[in-house]
Amino acid sequence: MKNKWNFIDLKLADMRLNKIKKYIPEHSSILDVGCGYHCKLLKQLKNYIKRGYGIDFEVDKKEKFTLFNLDISKDKFPMKDNSIDIVTNLAVIEHLIDPTTMLSEIYRVLKHNGKLLLTTPTPLSKPILELGAQIGIFNKKEVFDHKCYYNKIKLFKVLEPKFQIIKHNYFEFKLNQFVVCKVLK
Repeated sequence: MKNKWNFIDLKLADMRLNKIKKYIPEHSSILDVGCGYHCKLLKQLKNYIKRGYGIDFEVDKKEKFTLFNLDISKDKFPMKDNSIDIVTNLAVIEHLIDPTTMLSEIYRVLKHNGKLLLTTPTPLSKPILELGAQIGIFNKKEVFDHKCYYNKIKLFKVLEPKFQIIKHNYFEFKLNQFVVCKVLK
């Protein structure tokens, strides 16, 4: 289902792109898990990457990428093992009750030395996002779909069985966090 993004949603998406772009090697294959209906990230990177794939529960099949409608919390990704250079997971993990299947699939499809680039809001952001959603600043459906807000310790605990954390930092006044992980194979 198409979600309407307002000006602030679009600005936040642009800020996430600026945060991650330097970690995406030119001509790499990228899988955007939770790409959104219109695959905004893949569109922004289309002249920079070799191949782009997107997965979400509903995607616009008219887009010029290889796209899949899947439930990332339980479905197997339709890619070969060790076939992707970079996986992005931007503002997605907080929407899952249990991210185990998604993270296992990301691990499976990433090449040796492949990287996972992940952003997620911190617990500090919860009251701000919820108030902003109530007054129309943020997308209400998206905000109230958050199942979990990860602090750094909780996020590392969920990632470290399969991934080595290379970098972690906060952005947007510690309301969001960014993690670069290398797959442990």
